[in-house]
Amino acid sequence: MIHKLHEFIGNTHAGVVGVGGLVGLIFTCMSMLSSIEKAINHVWKVKVTRSYFQRISSYWLFITLGPIALSVAVGIATSEDFPITKLFPSGTGLYALVVLCFCLIYKWVPQTTVKWSYAWIAAAVTSFLWNLAKLGYTLYTKNVVSYHKIYGSLGAVPVLMLWIYVEWVIVLTGAALCAALQKGIGKRFDETPRLR
Repeated sequence: MIHKLHEFIGNTHAGVVGVGGLVGLIFTCMSMLSSIEKAINHVWKVKVTRSYFQRISSYWLFITLGPIALSVAVGIATSEDFPITKLFPSGTGLYALVVLCFCLIYKWVPQTTVKWSYAWIAAAVTSFLWNLAKLGYTLYTKNVVSYHKIYGSLGAVPVLMLWIYVEWVIVLTGAALCAALQKGIGKRFDETPRLR
């Protein structure tokens, strides 16, 4: 049996597997970004009006430049060498970075004009809930869960899926808050009569 496995592995072509994996990864990333855009636009009750080429090019830009920009931003936010990081408590830079990321998502992903103030409010609330859920997940996996004794590392998969679900609910709740602020409060303020 082991000899057959070594023979099977020896017959595989690493280049073909690598190219196939890369194509699969790119397709999966593009599909995920498309699903995120559709879900946030569904929350806002607007239709996706970008052309297919615009969507693919913006997804590609996000896939290629996003990790680089995120790495640089996390490096700056957590660095001890920058004098500004010594003025704030530990973790403030990462919290500000998460707020900025959510604000940009809530401002630019919906196919409608979103006011910066509502995007910032929704991003701050979402970031607080995100960090609260992250703390809860950490405490749960460290103190409560004993799945590794029974299932080994495979037992982490359901907990990870639950974590992804909770985080996705938080992101969509932030989008709904942003939409409610703009459509509800923003509309009421715009409709109030002004004194002349």
